[in-house]
Amino acid sequence: MSNQKIKIYYILGPLGYGGAERLVVDMVKNLDKNIFLPKVFCIRSKGALAVELEKIGLEVVVVPKKNKFGLDTIVALTKIFKKEKPDIVHTHLFVGDTWGRLAAVLARVPLIFCTEHNINMDEGFFRRQLKLVLSFFTNKFFAVSKAVKTHSIKKDKISAKKMQVIYNGIDINKFKQSEFKFNLQNPILTCVGRLEEQKGQRYLIAAMPEIIKKYPSVCLWLVGSGSQQVVLENQIKNLNLNNNVSLIPATQAVSDILNQTDIFVLPSLWEGLGIVLLEALASFKPVVASQILAVDEIIVHNKTGLLATPKDSHDLAQKILMYLDDQNLAKALAKAGQQMVIDNFGIKKITSLYQKEYLNFYEGLTNK
Repeated sequence: MSNQKIKIYYILGPLGYGGAERLVVDMVKNLDKNIFLPKVFCIRSKGALAVELEKIGLEVVVVPKKNKFGLDTIVALTKIFKKEKPDIVHTHLFVGDTWGRLAAVLARVPLIFCTEHNINMDEGFFRRQLKLVLSFFTNKFFAVSKAVKTHSIKKDKISAKKMQVIYNGIDINKFKQSEFKFNLQNPILTCVGRLEEQKGQRYLIAAMPEIIKKYPSVCLWLVGSGSQQVVLENQIKNLNLNNNVSLIPATQAVSDILNQTDIFVLPSLWEGLGIVLLEALASFKPVVASQILAVDEIIVHNKTGLLATPKDSHDLAQKILMYLDDQNLAKALAKAGQQMVIDNFGIKKITSLYQKEYLNFYEGLTNK
């Protein structure tokens, strides 16, 4: 390999408070800068997390997208790629995957990688066909869980030979707590995620009356924003839960929210993996999560957390009450969950796995 640094460009939408965005920021921060020269391109706007990269002197470039078809985005990115000649383009999420890869193909970027972050149960026919066509121009796909890999092969028809699982990773030190805190006087349940049907918050809200009967002072924090906000607000009002349930915008650091949390709940209907789940476990929090694909790769029922039947508010309430009724159980599962995350999901370990693949492909290219 030459002494010249490898130019690697990451393409995605705004760097908002999402799991994929968090992964990209943490990965770029942890890349070996003696080998790689990274740059991040955000389509439409920078987003709140961009400041973390800019603070350490890494460039974040905004690329315009003025309409649905994004022709201006393709033109802008293609010009940049032709001029700056990146060695690798690595795309994330639909916006980045689509316009980023189209531009990379047009500019003849040598290596194109794509990370699949979700199972995307609600993806339409046109998107799937577009993904299939672009897959032929993609050197490698990374899936954030075994469930995502299986889904991508079966539903999106992506070649199994091109797919590799590399789990999400987190900055353990940002979340790791050595002391177990559990406040039974005023317990706080927290659910962090976009307010969308996929995340299943309405089933958690519906579980609250059953929990409040036994623990009247319990509070639920729903952290996030999205299209279901008004629907959820109406549900809270109709169930007379205004004193117990709060919707909180995702502007505060997740680590600060988790520090105040007693039980973390993930009532999703489907997930790619769920970075916030890893963050909660690293924070020494007992977790109740839906028994769904990908989540069951992290949570082993009654060992690293408790699993509840998806869409079943009664079962969700019962699992939460198990922790509230038994603090020793809560502590034991939280401790096991934290150790599992420390052993397997540190961002340095995950970044090194990506770096290995980058170098394998780059060296194969330069040795031709």
